[in-house]
Amino acid sequence: TRGWSRSQAISALAGIAVWLVAIGLAVSVLVGDLRALVGSLGLIGLALSWALQTPIESFTGWLLNSFQGYYRVGDRVSVGEVFGDVVKIDFLTTTVWEIGSPQRPGFVHAEQPTGRVVTFPNSEVLTGTIMNLTRDFPYAWDELTIGVGNESDLRHAMVVLERIARELLGEQMKEPAASYRGILARAGLTEPIAEAPQVFAAPADSWTDLSIRYLVPVRERRRWKSELAVRVSEVLAQPENASRVFPAYPRRQLQAIAPDGRA
Repeated sequence: TRGWSRSQAISALAGIAVWLVAIGLAVSVLVGDLRALVGSLGLIGLALSWALQTPIESFTGWLLNSFQGYYRVGDRVSVGEVFGDVVKIDFLTTTVWEIGSPQRPGFVHAEQPTGRVVTFPNSEVLTGTIMNLTRDFPYAWDELTIGVGNESDLRHAMVVLERIARELLGEQMKEPAASYRGILARAGLTEPIAEAPQVFAAPADSWTDLSIRYLVPVRERRRWKSELAVRVSEVLAQPENASRVFPAYPRRQLQAIAPDGRA
């Protein structure tokens, strides 16, 4: 697909060059004065570049994307305020099937289709930030956070959560984790990559957050998060765990003050 995009870009540039040469030759024959021709073409080019600034920028963005391959049809991307799967790339615009996001209130909060098709100018390639979620690595790290009371046996809770996650996701994480490690190695990065889900603890307001970190396909994040949440709820409700791991709940401290000012 990338090779085809480059061929289209080269063909478009060649066609523009041929038309410019042909028009220049035709005008030079009619005018007869090459210097007048050059001056006239300069003024015309300046006027056109000013009037057609946005289309020119969009066409330039299409050319840049064709050669650099920032995104292709089928990729899940975030460009500016647009987030979705690319379905069509034209000379001037890109069309995506919109995907919901937690950062966009009023829409689908998870990464699933909203049912809307969004078209944006290719000039966004020149001015906006492009995030491609599937081009080189179609997986994403995700987290499920469980709040537990501070009186819980935290180490026991972490062991239980890690066991649940490894039973559900451990085997299918090995291959993408190895692939991710290879990508980092080729880039000269040596960050250690876990081959199985991990659990981390962090203090919250009046409880402790236990976060399960795991690697799943980008387009299946909601499915696996939902399944993991259900299994965690079922296992923590078992008697041997319910007596050691307690749910988190907000706490409020009230202080009574006597008329004499004593607490």
